[in-house]
This record gives sequence, structure tokens and C-alpha cells, in this order.
Amino acid sequence: MRIRTIFAAAAAPLAIGGVLLTTTAASASTGNGNGPGQSISAYYWQPNGHALTGGQAMPGGAVPLSGGYLAKVTEKTNNLALNRGDVITITGTVTGQGQFKTNPDGQWPQVGPNFRIFFEGGSAGTNPSSPDGYETQAWWVHGTDLSVTPATEVDLNSTTSTFTLTATVDPSVTTWNDWNGSLTTDQATATAFLAAASHVRALGISVGGGFFYENGVTGPGSIQIAQIQVNGNPVG
Repeated sequence: MRIRTIFAAAAAPLAIGGVLLTTTAASASTGNGNGPGQSISAYYWQPNGHALTGGQAMPGGAVPLSGGYLAKVTEKTNNLALNRGDVITITGTVTGQGQFKTNPDGQWPQVGPNFRIFFEGGSAGTNPSSPDGYETQAWWVHGTDLSVTPATEVDLNSTTSTFTLTATVDPSVTTWNDWNGSLTTDQATATAFLAAASHVRALGISVGGGFFYENGVTGPGSIQIAQIQVNGNPVG
């Protein structure tokens, strides 16, 4: 079992590789639906209790990594319906490259710090507003899926100052996994993924290292999400 997130304490070995991202300059969104600060929230890892802080609104969209172990940055999406074949694109900027450290809690093997596309949705057969972290509700782009260009995973210490992430809401194109490490290469998991994608509450990036996609990264820098789009249309 490959545990990914804050809800478990052990995992089997998995090599999660960072990718040097080749990008074009990303310009900040200016009031087109999901620009910086409109409903962007940051969550930080709390080592005592293995949980995240409540969402902190980030006016301006620039989220500091120096305030603790930044675990995720998301846009509230109010049960957004993502359909099979939809393409998610997230652009932004990073400052302080080369100085970030991953959370030592769960940091074996020594890979990362990385960030990737992430969303929280409704699970098959459950109310889409049921508690965060419920199995098959939280989904990450799988770290070893490097077939998509631009990349679906980025090494914070290698990326250029601007980044673009893309992922397709289709298990046959982009592989995703849930908080328990179940991959959408399995048919039952793929079905649960598509059900969750149909009721998305939050969409953005998740940050971590080692076995974990959401245990946080810290350092003297920041991440700013400029724009979140689905099929070229702003989300928010």
C-alpha cells in the first residue's frame, strides 16, 4: 500500500521523481474569475497531530513557504463538475528556488520537495460535502506519470521561476491516486475518481516530499498561483 498523505504513517517504497519544468512566462490573473486572492487558501502541516491547519485566505495569492510546512494551496470551486477529458491547467510563480526543505515527517526516500495538481471532490455514493480526507475524495496526479507535457509534478528546487502544470481528467491519459495510494490504473479506482471529479470542492496544488504528497515544504520563498483553468476557462 502506498500511503500518500497525512492520514497514514507507513508506506512501501516508491520512487517519486522531480522534473525540471520547461515553461513560458506566466502572467498573473487580473479579475478573470480565479485570480490571486479571490478564494485562494493555504494549508500548513502540523507535526503534532499529523493534520493541516484550517484554510488561510491569501490576499494577493502569494503564499509564503517560510511560515511553516506549506502543504497545499487551493481554490474553492463549489462542487465544480469536471468531466472525463477536461484539461486542468495551473500557472504561477515560485521564489526562493534551491532553498526549500521537505518535512522530515515521512521524508523517506529523500526525494522532493515537489508539488502537483490536487483536488478534493465527492466520493462515489457519498455526500460531496462529507469530511475532507475521506477515501476516494482527495486526488493527486501520480508522481511517476511523466508522459504529460508540461509536467504534472515539479521539483521546487529545480523549477524556473514560472511554472505551468497540466493534467487530464481521464485515467487513460493521466494517472491519479487517492490518499490511500490507490491508482486510477485500476478500474474500480478510476470509477471512484470520476465520481469525485464530478463534485469538486477545491482545486489547486499539493506540496510535499518523500512518500507524501501533502506533508509540506518550507523555505525562504513563496508560491503564487496566477491562474487555474479548465479547458482554458478560469475557475472560481
